[in-house]
Amino acid sequence: MVTYLQSGSGKTKVTWAGGGSGACKTSFKTHMVITDKSGKKRKMSKVDGVHTWDKVEPGDKIRYNVFTGADDKKGDSDEYYLIASSLNWPYVISVYNEINQNMTPEQQALWDSNPAEFEKHLMSKLDESRIMLTITSKVNYTGDDGKQSKLLNIPDSWASGPIQLAFIYGYDNDARKSDSARMWQNVLDVAGWVALAIAVIGFFVACSAATIASGGAAAAGCIALGVAAKAALVVDAAIMCQLAYEQYTQGLGAQISRNKYGCSFPEGAFVHTYSIILINKSVDPYANINIPAAQQNSAASSSSSSMSLVNPRTLMLLGAASGLFLLIWNVLGDESNG
Repeated sequence: MVTYLQSGSGKTKVTWAGGGSGACKTSFKTHMVITDKSGKKRKMSKVDGVHTWDKVEPGDKIRYNVFTGADDKKGDSDEYYLIASSLNWPYVISVYNEINQNMTPEQQALWDSNPAEFEKHLMSKLDESRIMLTITSKVNYTGDDGKQSKLLNIPDSWASGPIQLAFIYGYDNDARKSDSARMWQNVLDVAGWVALAIAVIGFFVACSAATIASGGAAAAGCIALGVAAKAALVVDAAIMCQLAYEQYTQGLGAQISRNKYGCSFPEGAFVHTYSIILINKSVDPYANINIPAAQQNSAASSSSSSMSLVNPRTLMLLGAASGLFLLIWNVLGDESNG
């Protein structure tokens, strides 16, 4: 018997479209287990309320169990979506390096006195459609009993760092019946992601500086240089999961009504997010950080971010431009990975 990690039920009243009833609510439950190459379970912890696994490696296997049903009693076959996403670290780091290498004395003085200005400048240089990456995305279907168990193999191509896995259950069956164009709109809080990226990158810069100063010995709080550092990234992974959750639910909120059985979804659909910290020495974007250039810019080398830019504005983006924006019809993935 599966002990589900996350669950929830739909609305107890009619939806915005007038459908659904108090006697017919959807329900959704999910569970995840990660095993290493030898079959041993990876330890899971809760960080800021987010289920998190650290020290995950290529070759590990993610076993996930899903239940779709109504009123927590009856299971029914239905569709749900699995999306794994991350920050586009190679792109963000390349822009970060370029700014540090080409900053003027005036910019350096400004950023030294006001680190938030560095965040603003970095944000202005980033193409928001490239900030996030979709690592994998799939449409899955539960069986007649509303249950499904699947295996996701972590390939060598996934890069080191925090990765968010989102299980999403929710759609508007009425809109499908009318053959309406149906696209997910998601809110990307660019400022929040940029501030968080600076905090993570700054940790590695500070870690590298401390290690160099100690004559090559590992600095306190650091694991291997250029690889995901547990102390910093576990916390930041939880924040990433929370940001992803907000973006999925806000973007889906206007699109959700009833399922094909006429049962009501909650506003924003069901979104269950989990976090993993992947360590992949062969695909290590942090190794590309220009440490000397970052050390010249104190705002870029700080190990903590002011987070002063979180939620000052949002950008509405459509389509499949990045990991958080996709057409519902285009999320089918390679079955060999699922």
